[in-house]
Amino acid sequence: MSFFAELVEKLSLDNESERQKVACRNVTTGLLIGACLGAAAGILFAPKPGRETRREIVDKTADVVDQLRETIAEYVSELQERLEEAASSGDEFEEIIEVTADKMTES
Repeated sequence: MSFFAELVEKLSLDNESERQKVACRNVTTGLLIGACLGAAAGILFAPKPGRETRREIVDKTADVVDQLRETIAEYVSELQERLEEAASSGDEFEEIIEVTADKMTES
């Protein structure tokens, strides 16, 4: 196969893969939006008095906000740990370079 034929084939595979990713993302987004709308409609059209329904919406919203805060706190904590690890490994790498440079200048 010629270089150009291989390049065209690779580009077409990349485009197909990208299209599949976009399609999957769109389907997932649609499902999530549909689920949220369905849940909201179910709550709003439930045979409960308005006061109870509003209280339930407020409670569920508070639960979701709490879960989001916990998740974000976990991600921030994990990111801080990774940054600290990267900084310490960077320091170690710097020390190795300095020692190696010193040995090379001594020789």
